[in-house]
Amino acid sequence: ALGHVDEAVTDLFDRLGKGVTPVPAILAETFRSLNACRRAEIVATPRRDDISEENWTAVLQNLQDDDVEWRAPWLIPDEILYRCGSFDWVSLLGIWGAVGYAPLLVLRQYNSRQFVPATPGLAQCEFSYRGDNYKRRVKEISQAWNQVHRMKRLTVGSMTTPEYDEWRSKRINDNIPELNLGGVRPMEESLQVIPSELEIIKQDFKKRNSELEKKIEQLEEEKMHLRLDVDVQKLEAEKLKKGKNKVEEDLDS
Repeated sequence: ALGHVDEAVTDLFDRLGKGVTPVPAILAETFRSLNACRRAEIVATPRRDDISEENWTAVLQNLQDDDVEWRAPWLIPDEILYRCGSFDWVSLLGIWGAVGYAPLLVLRQYNSRQFVPATPGLAQCEFSYRGDNYKRRVKEISQAWNQVHRMKRLTVGSMTTPEYDEWRSKRINDNIPELNLGGVRPMEESLQVIPSELEIIKQDFKKRNSELEKKIEQLEEEKMHLRLDVDVQKLEAEKLKKGKNKVEEDLDS
């Protein structure tokens, strides 16, 4: 009930050890609940009858940056935790399931410049704790939290990059009805985004990493051949030594 705390919740907090925060679990279940409500279409605000649906759509689609309060003035961190492990987002483990949260989608809320985020696979990262494979996925997320990635806020220039503005204008958001459905592109095409600065750096890093891995493999192979050569030389030396000893024994006899 409103204004009351469930006894199970207080018991959970009592059981938490020092240094353990329940915030990720609370956020996970909050986001999962919001996603469930959104899918069921039970979160809605009745619009005014004197304004047509087309006019509402036009107003929302033509909002300017100055029309929106993007950030809370008391919550401006210097660094942004934007991904964990190999995920391009922050994976949150809840009580009954897990969900992904992408801070790169809302950089303006951190008073940082917004660029095209890497989101492919984000919608599929939500799952419940049931089935055959969920334990493996939970283990992957737990291990990912051992390697968190942070970035400094970027406040130079405009609050959005030109690439982001173009990407956003082409992105299909199913929360906003389209006026002309005949021009809607396939979902696969709408998810193809323009590479951002971060993705370009990431691709370059992967390329260099691949080259280094090939170089390491080559060096390991050369090292193995050198070891084989040494072993062969040792065998030859042993044969020569045995032959020498035999000759000396024959001479002595």
